[in-house]
Amino acid sequence: MLGKNVLHPIGWDAFGLPAEDAAIRNNTSPEKWTLKCIQNMKRQLQSLGCSYDWNREIITCHPNYYRWDQWFFIQLYNKKIAYKKKSAVNWCPKDQTVLANEQVINNSCWRCNTTIKKKIISQWFIKITDYADRLLSDLDTLENWPKKVKTMQKNWIGSSYQAMLAIPAYYKDQWDFAKKYNLPILYVLKDYTDRNGIVLAVNRTIYQLEINLQQVENLNHTINELKSVLDLNESDILSFEKERQKANYLNNILIKSELTDIQYTKFFLNQYRFPGVSVKNYQRRYYPYGSEIAHVIGYIAKINYAEFKKLKYKKEFLDYFKNQEIGKLGIEKFYEKKLHGQPGFKEVEINSRGKIIRQLRFFPPKSGKNITLTLDLNLQRYIKKLISSMRAAVVVLDPRDGGILALVSNPSYDPNIFINGISNKKYLKLTHDVNRPFINRVTQGMYPPASTIKPYVIISALHSGSISTNFFLFDPGWWKLPGSEKIYRDWKKWGHGYLNITKALEESADTFFYQVAYNMGIDKLSEWMKKFGYGQSTGIDLLEESTGIMPNREWKIKYIKQPWYQGDTISVGIGQGYWTATPIQISKALMTLVNNGLVRTPHLLSFIQENNYSVTYYHQTSYLQIGDARTVFWDIVKNGMYGVANRSNGTAYKNFYDAPYKVAAKSGTAQVFSLQPYEIYDPSKVSEKFRDHKLMTAFAPFEKPTVCIVLILENGEEHISSGCLVPLLWKFFMHDYQKNRVKILLNPELDALGAGYHILQSKIAIGSGGLYGKGWLLAYAIYTYTELRPPKINAASYILIDYDSGQVLAEMNADTQRAPASLTKMMTSYIVGKLINSGQINPNDLVTINKDAWMLGNPELKGSSLMFLRPGDHVSISELTRGIILQSGNDACVAVANYISGDQISFVELMNNYAYQLNLKNTFFKNVHGLDTAGQFTSARDMAIISMALIRDVSHEYVKYKEKEFTYNHIRQVNRNNLLWDKNLHVDGIKTGHTKLAGYNLAASAVNNKMRLISILLGGNTAYDRDHGSKSLLQWGFRSFNTILSLKSEEVFLKQSIFFGNLDKVNLGVKKNVYLTIPKGKEKDIVIEYTLNSNVLKAPLKKYQKVGKIVFKLNNFVLTEVPLVALEEVNSGNILNRIVDYIKLNVQKFI
Repeated sequence: MLGKNVLHPIGWDAFGLPAEDAAIRNNTSPEKWTLKCIQNMKRQLQSLGCSYDWNREIITCHPNYYRWDQWFFIQLYNKKIAYKKKSAVNWCPKDQTVLANEQVINNSCWRCNTTIKKKIISQWFIKITDYADRLLSDLDTLENWPKKVKTMQKNWIGSSYQAMLAIPAYYKDQWDFAKKYNLPILYVLKDYTDRNGIVLAVNRTIYQLEINLQQVENLNHTINELKSVLDLNESDILSFEKERQKANYLNNILIKSELTDIQYTKFFLNQYRFPGVSVKNYQRRYYPYGSEIAHVIGYIAKINYAEFKKLKYKKEFLDYFKNQEIGKLGIEKFYEKKLHGQPGFKEVEINSRGKIIRQLRFFPPKSGKNITLTLDLNLQRYIKKLISSMRAAVVVLDPRDGGILALVSNPSYDPNIFINGISNKKYLKLTHDVNRPFINRVTQGMYPPASTIKPYVIISALHSGSISTNFFLFDPGWWKLPGSEKIYRDWKKWGHGYLNITKALEESADTFFYQVAYNMGIDKLSEWMKKFGYGQSTGIDLLEESTGIMPNREWKIKYIKQPWYQGDTISVGIGQGYWTATPIQISKALMTLVNNGLVRTPHLLSFIQENNYSVTYYHQTSYLQIGDARTVFWDIVKNGMYGVANRSNGTAYKNFYDAPYKVAAKSGTAQVFSLQPYEIYDPSKVSEKFRDHKLMTAFAPFEKPTVCIVLILENGEEHISSGCLVPLLWKFFMHDYQKNRVKILLNPELDALGAGYHILQSKIAIGSGGLYGKGWLLAYAIYTYTELRPPKINAASYILIDYDSGQVLAEMNADTQRAPASLTKMMTSYIVGKLINSGQINPNDLVTINKDAWMLGNPELKGSSLMFLRPGDHVSISELTRGIILQSGNDACVAVANYISGDQISFVELMNNYAYQLNLKNTFFKNVHGLDTAGQFTSARDMAIISMALIRDVSHEYVKYKEKEFTYNHIRQVNRNNLLWDKNLHVDGIKTGHTKLAGYNLAASAVNNKMRLISILLGGNTAYDRDHGSKSLLQWGFRSFNTILSLKSEEVFLKQSIFFGNLDKVNLGVKKNVYLTIPKGKEKDIVIEYTLNSNVLKAPLKKYQKVGKIVFKLNNFVLTEVPLVALEEVNSGNILNRIVDYIKLNVQKFI
């Protein structure tokens, strides 16, 4: 402290219930027994040599201590705040003592199980209720008072009405009168998150005041009295009267919602005055991202009368409480039954004072299920900001599975306004807004699809034989309908000249498609467009969806009451006329084209987590195939779309010509009104509502598409084009995600844009401590080894990493949280090794096995992997760790935990401390052995870090992982890592794991030609999947990559001049070895660059002081960066040397 000798005081506290219990059991006074125990413990502490200041000894049960309590009570008595009266208490006839309410279980004494009786005795009471308002208000005036303490004290004041309960006269003779009630237990309304785990909707607890009409004798009197207590206003009364009209289906009626702390406390202090009035707590939804995701998530609100009748008809109303809420729109409505859950009930017996005497039966509630969406919130918010000033719709999805990454409709609304109820005036204002914020433009907005449909028209014409692949046409700028004088003009007044399919798509030549549509006729054209999803629901998991219009003869007769004309077909051929489509339909058609006719359903659901923590992923049950997936027709059309964005004559070339990635696109302009012949469209002279809609569809990368985008600008402004916005989205994918260190949107082993960007943690990162620090670097450019795609692995997540370089060679869902199973034991093994290193424990230490580590003494261990320990055995740490590693012994884990930390809970804390030191981002332990426990999780990347730590820090422990068998207690067990027996793979560790929740897990490490790889596989379906997948990853890694020692530690990288020092030149290099893992055959392509922090190095310099950095590149992409340091110490030179160096520097400046 301050260099002074300090002796701590000693204090003894007698806890009430244990002291009382012991006194009854020993038939002696609590005071005598307690003081005797204190003297015994004092003697023991003194005999151990513990240094305490015995002159400052405090004993809380001594009269000298509690005399101040007595003084305080006397003051209360003199002020008539404390008074004495008779009251009923819980009395145990056997123990002859009073019992608190919590000591009464099923109307019996908790200690001896004797049936309790009510006994009237004299007791002291404190009139705290007379000063409650003053106490509560004074709490808020306390400066620097902890908020938690204030809340605790408010709650205490609020519940103190139980200490003094005024009972009306007509109750006095009814002490033993009791009734049975079913008390509802509220379920938990579940959350849902985006693909990165960001919670999109949270639950807040609110308190509201309710009246049960059947229990209130004089309603007007009750309401008037409540006004004086809770300041009810006219709005509260009016709302109550409205709710009262629905009393035929609501048990309780809401009279005031969202009580404040003061209101909540005031009511409880006066609750005895209001029979039939109660405070209930409910969950209230809150949407933290408001209007940014409103059209996706929708909202929940109070059940209306129509919904009540529907629920009652379906016999589902019991799943909802009185004023409870139901999903109205979006995800909240579509997955209502998944998120909602079911309430529970407990049947209790309640006495005349409203106190629960005992619980008769219990029916637990069933919580809803957690849902994870495919949506990426960061992308969603970025797009929302991008189009914030426009009426627009944007869809971004992954064509490989139909998962929607972003669904943005603008303008939008804040769904939170509906949670507390919205006035009719505000609602009408929103619904009559000319910008229609309630409409989800992505799924409900109907627009002419315009030229975006031209690729599908070509595919349909080729498949139906209406044209051939060699079809061409000369375009003079117009096209004439055969057999008539009707002229249809092209957007390009002077025409496109000779056109084939590719050029017609690139330049979006209308005349070409007039002819194609004419060749097909409306019957074929309509039939084929419906196959692509137009004119029907897409199947998206939102109920708010329009089907659009795919016109044909029957449709026009039915709705327009006119026959179909050939001219109608010509307009449909360029996506105009009666044809309307939603952006989500356009997205589905684009996805179908990308997949060569395989029809996938766009969806927002990624997976559902059941209450038993099992996961159910979205799965499309059936697929429709349009045409022949192997025909060249698809490639011809895609090539045309490629030209739109990448060839100089393409309509979107100006938007994409300088992009470092390959994209295919198709733009469109949807006319809102028809122009007269020779009339020129001028947006500056047209009312906004009659301006053209601007559309853009695109996918990338061209060779292996992973992203599809559809964008529509409604009545687009003259100076803004859809083509200008799409490159901004691509830029966001390619750059902003990397810069902001956000998780990759799509499967990590695939580059979303073919641009060669991929985020990972590097073992070597400037100023970060490497893989175990916080540094992030860009990995190798993926296109440099696109032929080295990793094998298909049947698992939930995996990672393959090089030990020396820290390079991630392949990964899938590597940061997804998964149940660890017995991989948990790797941390136990690591801790043991670290403690052996520090000398805190010894491998030969003997551990005495207690019942907690015995399978018959610990039910949790029954049926699990065991070392078969017995109580009383003395087992060495070395043997126990072998039992943990080779036999996956859960009993051995418990024994080690008890030995090191005293109990399992403390050891789990130690495990989480080490997890923090190793910078494990997605790992949290709840037990020592890995058996399924709620809230326990890890990730493939974190397990790779633990594996590397085991190899690096505790090699004496890691060598045990390659032992193939171990015998203990005459029971021989073999190592469960089957890869140890593979003669070609050279695996030397590490651990398997399997539980129902985790699936089959395996961490494996292998060495080949001094190259060590580590693979982590989590969530395999079978043991074969686990073993085969890990083997495939390791074999692929060794076959495809080399790890080279690029720079050795202490090796001179260059000699650099230094000024003002005792040396003229200083040796520069790296402090640690620098390893690089690169594709085989690319070793000679590595470029090493270095930069200095200053053009002039000046003394003094310390050894290993950073002076610059070294950058390793491959094909202009940065592999890694490392600090360039001084390899020797340079002291200041003598005065003469410094003067000479000063002159040299100034002469150089002058020159």
